[in-house]
Amino acid sequence: MGKITEALKKEIDNKKSMEEIYVDGKHEYDYCFNNDDVPTYALYYSNDPYWSDHVRGVEALRLEDTGNGVKIIGLNSKKEIDYSQIEELHILLRLYTQVTHYEIAQPAIKTLF
Repeated sequence: MGKITEALKKEIDNKKSMEEIYVDGKHEYDYCFNNDDVPTYALYYSNDPYWSDHVRGVEALRLEDTGNGVKIIGLNSKKEIDYSQIEELHILLRLYTQVTHYEIAQPAIKTLF
């Protein structure tokens, strides 16, 4: 069994709902939304054997909506981030903006010139 962080224990103890995040059919992350004081979106590594023991159950990234902007906690502060952090940030931002519907469409072909 992997380690469960104190933050994850607190979320579970407070009966916050954890949702499983699947990437290409594999349970890679768990997600928790907390709206107590500051809306907080947290992404945890799952307990899947895919992850090393020291990573399982550990918080990967957290997004806090301060009302005046957004803080992203856990993102590497280097100018360049690795691909796994890009994926985690992408997942977290999609969860944060899930009430918004985006469409990307090809422009219509012009037939009249």
